[in-house]
Amino acid sequence: MRKTISTVVAALGCIAVQVSSGQTANEVVEWSAQVDSTKPLRIGQGLWVSITANIERGWHVYSMTQPKGGPHKLEIAVTEGQAFKQAGRALGPRPEAVYDSTFRMNMESYRGTTVFKLPVIVDSVAQGVLLKASIDVTFQACSDRLCLTPATIRLPVHKR
Repeated sequence: MRKTISTVVAALGCIAVQVSSGQTANEVVEWSAQVDSTKPLRIGQGLWVSITANIERGWHVYSMTQPKGGPHKLEIAVTEGQAFKQAGRALGPRPEAVYDSTFRMNMESYRGTTVFKLPVIVDSVAQGVLLKASIDVTFQACSDRLCLTPATIRLPVHKR
């Protein structure tokens, strides 16, 4: 019961600070996505999409492997109805793990510039250029003082 109360208090504190701060997750993390290929694309071709997070100094984003019971974990997936299909789960560097006494668990996060890789298979192309391609990223950004509401953004995928 004590853990539940402290978790609720911590969550409410984050929400209250977030509302008064006026910042959003999109303002503290800049995301981009690009196909890792300079060659013309072919239907059925497997390739990687690099998703880059430029996280503002003093902030962090929780990892894709953040355990349940804590903040919202990072999720990266191909948007439905795109020029390519997802061919596996997104991969990323090893997150930094720090014990959080409020949640009584390790928090896994990324800081600075971090690159993730998403395997995809080309589903449709036109003259070697992606017709319509985007990636959905859901994440929660926090600083040492506050957490922002989790956000989902749709990233257009660019070709080199």
